[in-house]
Amino acid sequence: MSQPCLFICGGASVPENDPRRPNRKVVKLTTKGVDANINLVIEDLCKKFGDDIDGRLIDLIEIATYIYAADCNTIRSSSLADVDGRTSWSRDFHFVIPVSDIEFWSNAEPQAKLTQILRRLSNDRFKFDFVANQSIKQQQTMFQYGDAVDWPFSQPDRVLLFSGGLDSLAGAIKTASEGKNLVLVSHRTSPAMNKRQQVLLERLKAAFPNAKILHVPVALTLTKKLKSGEPTQRTRSFLFAALATAVAQSTKADGV
Repeated sequence: MSQPCLFICGGASVPENDPRRPNRKVVKLTTKGVDANINLVIEDLCKKFGDDIDGRLIDLIEIATYIYAADCNTIRSSSLADVDGRTSWSRDFHFVIPVSDIEFWSNAEPQAKLTQILRRLSNDRFKFDFVANQSIKQQQTMFQYGDAVDWPFSQPDRVLLFSGGLDSLAGAIKTASEGKNLVLVSHRTSPAMNKRQQVLLERLKAAFPNAKILHVPVALTLTKKLKSGEPTQRTRSFLFAALATAVAQSTKADGV
């Protein structure tokens, strides 16, 4: 089994003598400032999105981002079980994360659902300590606004996850062929995948000229300050769903 990890996120403070530190590898994660080791940029969003998005959803995006970064940063054991038959492929993660809606995230029910979902996705163990975000609210640097002054449409049936693979393309084709508007959310992981997504997007527009298509590409990478070597990335789908949920709220979609 890999060494248990304590991830201190977003500038949170954990004293050196804190009982959560012993026997754990301590890793600091942040998307902000000169110490940032995660690059997160959500592109092509109108100004309205940044002004109106709920603070709880901003929290969700940051939580999902830190979970994904921790997943990529922590190598799994090469064996499924150790000599005693205990699971060694799974990992043990403890997070300390600042949030704006501390009352919600400190509640036992959302914490239980969060850990249950993540355990089912990854087969890893998760524990969360949420602390109040004391920093003055500032414009979210993760958002880069395009030229649009407003969404081209609202209240779509669904926001679609658009990875560049065959399954998500089939979903986009089915939605466009039914005459529905498309909101596509993509996670850009490499130049090759970026190019594939862009080619597919242009072909969709050409094949269905009457369909309105809104594409929201998301760039999330680890900097050289943070090692990235775990290929399984079981929590990527949680990050993907969190991003799509935020977009769905802003467009008043019926679902994801």
